[in-house]
Amino acid sequence: MDKTFVEMVKVYFEFLMRDYGFEILSVVESPRNYLWEGRVVYATKATYVFIECTRGEFPSFDIGRTKDVGVVVNSKRKYLLPFHLVYEYMVTTDDEKKGIMSFVDREHTKKIFT
Repeated sequence: MDKTFVEMVKVYFEFLMRDYGFEILSVVESPRNYLWEGRVVYATKATYVFIECTRGEFPSFDIGRTKDVGVVVNSKRKYLLPFHLVYEYMVTTDDEKKGIMSFVDREHTKKIFT
């Protein structure tokens, strides 16, 4: 692997800038000179995308509203969602969404997920 994590992110996520008007807010290469480590942050006025990898871990891809980025709890940005949760919500059926979002109808939820 000749490219760093940051260089690969810039190549594979270039479509965010080209097709959706994102800008790169910050780029951080590995402080330890590891190739597979770094962070790239993209944003528009409305949407914030945070891509990071620490050596030995899977990369994390989080998305959220730019106006919520300043909310930090326990050194984590509180309102950013991992991309896999966004995907899960998108592929969930309407019936499943009703169960997931409901605190009232526990019996309905049990039928769907068991």
